[in-house]
Amino acid sequence: MLHTAEITPLDYSLEKKLITQGYQFVAGVDEVGRGPLAGPVTAAAVILKKPEILNQVRDSKKLTPKKREALYPLILEHAYVGIGH
Repeated sequence: MLHTAEITPLDYSLEKKLITQGYQFVAGVDEVGRGPLAGPVTAAAVILKKPEILNQVRDSKKLTPKKREALYPLILEHAYVGIGH
């Protein structure tokens, strides 16, 4: 099990740099699905209102289903989310 003390904080320097250059939003984008060119794919774009809220999330695919479900309402509360299928 990974403990908070073992997790290095995420570095938001790129996002901060883009915001100082005039960009209003910076989104993270990811997809899920087998064979994206041959089958159904679901993709999401997420803009965190306060990035530090999810500082412990590195790779959603490495989270347990229970942890993903617990994070879902937190993400919706603290982010702008767009999902396409």
